[in-house]
Amino acid sequence: MVVAVHHPPYSLDRPHGGSPDIGIALDRAITTTGRFPDAVFSGHVHSYQRFTRTAGTRHIPYVVAGAGGYANTEKLMHKLQTSPDNEKIRTPFQTLAEGVTLESYNDTQPGFLRVTVDKEALACEYFVVPFDGNPPAEPFDAFTLHWKKHMLA
Repeated sequence: MVVAVHHPPYSLDRPHGGSPDIGIALDRAITTTGRFPDAVFSGHVHSYQRFTRTAGTRHIPYVVAGAGGYANTEKLMHKLQTSPDNEKIRTPFQTLAEGVTLESYNDTQPGFLRVTVDKEALACEYFVVPFDGNPPAEPFDAFTLHWKKHMLA
């Protein structure tokens, strides 16, 4: 089951941060139904962020892919928070949310997410593109979720 929401439950960007109400609603749905989402996709934040939420042996990717339109200059990209030493976050980064790790991010370039689904897996590839829109798109991040194992590769 893939869930898509506008506001991300988890985000480390400075202007917005995550939307706890979305996370609470998802957790209520999980508790009520006993079903976990296989992946959660969101936008709203003008950057790319990929988190892994670990629930028992299950890996659930939470992807923020909102850097595909409005932000036509680097200044309009939503930058992530910095470390206490004012350094860029290094991944993997354990967030304050239990079991949630930031695996990858890009807060300087626009891009898009390509999702491919088959009976074995969900594969995601994030590509960055120049601000002027001229090709080529370049691969930046990729992951595969195996449906039966609920594990990321």
